Amino acid sequence: MNLPIEEQIRRLEEAHGIRTDAERALEISLFMEDKFRNIAVVSRQTRPEAVFDGLKGWASWLDARLFARRNLDREMSVDLMQEIHRRLQIRHYPEMAGQMFGPRPWDYGSLSRPLYRSELAAVEENPLLTHVPGVFRSEPHGVVLQPKVEGQPGVREARWLDAPPTEMELAAIRDDPLLVYRAPNGEVVEHGMIIYPNFGSVDGTREFHESLCDWYNNARRQPGHDPYQLAAEFQQQFISAHAWQGDFHGRHSRILMNFGLEQAGKSPSAIVEFDNDLLTSPSRWADEVKAGSDRYHQWQDKLERSGRDVDPVDLFDLGPMMQRYQQMGGEPSPFIPGEWHDGDKYQQLHAQLRSGT
Repeated sequence: MNLPIEEQIRRLEEAHGIRTDAERALEISLFMEDKFRNIAVVSRQTRPEAVFDGLKGWASWLDARLFARRNLDREMSVDLMQEIHRRLQIRHYPEMAGQMFGPRPWDYGSLSRPLYRSELAAVEENPLLTHVPGVFRSEPHGVVLQPKVEGQPGVREARWLDAPPTEMELAAIRDDPLLVYRAPNGEVVEHGMIIYPNFGSVDGTREFHESLCDWYNNARRQPGHDPYQLAAEFQQQFISAHAWQGDFHGRHSRILMNFGLEQAGKSPSAIVEFDNDLLTSPSRWADEVKAGSDRYHQWQDKLERSGRDVDPVDLFDLGPMMQRYQQMGGEPSPFIPGEWHDGDKYQQLHAQLRSGT
């Protein structure tokens, strides 16, 4: 950690067996979804691995993945989750590294568009999530997030107040770790939100994860279990809890998912669209995880057949997409490393390049 970031990356890539651009691109397929990765490849993005969170983001990913890959003989455990989280966070938010939430703050995932019917059904069937449709405002008197079942940690719901809360009511909310109040503040969430659960305390959060680990380890011991279905369901439950401090919930969940797949002797999964995890039924998500694993395996085979110096454009069969990108005047290296990137914008561009229209 005291080494310059470039030296950290050099050593971590060496430990992963990454020596060429193509080998790096294969690992990036687990780190970055198609709409960003493919455009980075066809635009000849400088240092595509640094697109998200700069070089520290790439080093943190490599560090956490390496730890997971070196511990495939271990059962799933909270200690394993904690160490992976620590490695993902330590270069960014050291005070949060390895830390779970206790009482949950006002926390939600805002939606960039209304949910489709199938997506809404998936969220409504998820025992840890609540969908609040847009337009969301905390006016006129504020909103309380409270347990869906009174006094029970876990899934929450939103309750709009009928009148301004009294000091006694506010004190009662402050004293209850399962409640949180948002005063009117002019905030508008146009397309609604997904509310994450609140386990009330660090002990409650740990208890949830211990139960998840026990379920996973017991299921893994059952003869004939489907490793794709198991890894996918585990990842969905883990990401739905959203219970670790800081950013990178998705990365954390996918490293654990791939830990499970590689434990079972399967390839890790290069999933097409990461956000589908919360918006897809468990059976369909398992199919997407398997498809991502299958294509990773195909790319890995192609890399071995074609040689480690194969162009990433050829590795991912992106020649036609690259030609269209150049014909439409696409700029080289469109991503500013470490900046926020508009997912909707790149999703539309990616669809346009794929279709040729």
